[in-house]
Formats: sequence, C-alpha cells, structure tokens
Amino acid sequence: LAFRCIMALVHSTKEAVSPGTLSSLGRGNESSYNTCKSQPNRNHFIDAILNGSFAPSVSVLQHYIKRMYGSHVVVSQTFKSYEELAFASMAMDRAPDNLRRHAILTSLCKLCLPSWGKKRTNTQLKESNIDAIWTLIRIIHTHYEDIFDEWHAILSTLDQLSSISMSSKKIPDTHAK
Repeated sequence: LAFRCIMALVHSTKEAVSPGTLSSLGRGNESSYNTCKSQPNRNHFIDAILNGSFAPSVSVLQHYIKRMYGSHVVVSQTFKSYEELAFASMAMDRAPDNLRRHAILTSLCKLCLPSWGKKRTNTQLKESNIDAIWTLIRIIHTHYEDIFDEWHAILSTLDQLSSISMSSKKIPDTHAK
C-alpha cells in the first residue's frame, strides 16, 4: 500500500506540472479560469506540494531501490518514479541553483555505482545499478539544457563506471567485456 501511495504521489506531482494540465483544468474558458483562480497562485500551490513531498519521496524511493533490489517490478516502478520526480522538479524550477534537481541527480549517480566515491576494481554492477544508469541517461537526454553544476557528478559517475566490469542479462556478452 505504501509503495502504491508513493508512486501515485510522484505521478500526480508530475502531472500537475505538465504543460497540458492547465488546459485540462478548463483554463481555456473564462468562467473555469476564474474558479481556478490565477496561474501564479496555482504555481505557488504546486511548488508548495513539491517542496513538501520531495525529500520524503526521494528518501522512500532510495529505500525501495536499496532494500528491494531483488524485485524487478518494484525496482522498475521506482526508477520510473525517479524520472517523474526529476521531470516535476526541473519543470517547476529551471534555475541553476535548483536543489531538488541537484538532489535527484546526485541520488541517481550514487545508485549507479556499487560503491559511491570508492574506486574498487573487484566490484560488479547489479541489475539495480544498470537500471539506475538507464534512468540517469534518460533524464540527461530529456533535460540536458536544465542540468548545470550536476554535470561534474554525472561525468565523475560515468568515469567510475568505465572501470567496473559489467554483467547483466540486459547487456549482450559482446558489450560486457
């Protein structure tokens, strides 16, 4: 139940900041627009929800990845929620000092590596690390213009990944060596 709740919260947050949401709320006709109040108030409300739910959401998502890495369904849904939370965070605040963007990208970088910040040659990536890498790449591909100082952590993560041997069902043997 808690898993479904956090997934629904993150998905709803993403949907609330999506560009099409305003038109679906009736912003197009004047009477509906007046009942929804003004756009700045709505953005303030959405920003307050995002601020209040962001840190606990990231914490719970990290918990699911670290503790339930054996369940493919839980891991894949959790990384989907990471993408949705990244979308919501970056769509609401495109400023260079966006702490939510920094937190989510740093968290994903840590999940990409079996041992964050330690270069160990004898470690091997798990499936959850591979899923984190794919998620990070999708976020980078979609939001490359919104990433600023986080490039250092991302490139450092990719550099550390280059020295780790990979073994995964998702990677063909020809690419794993």
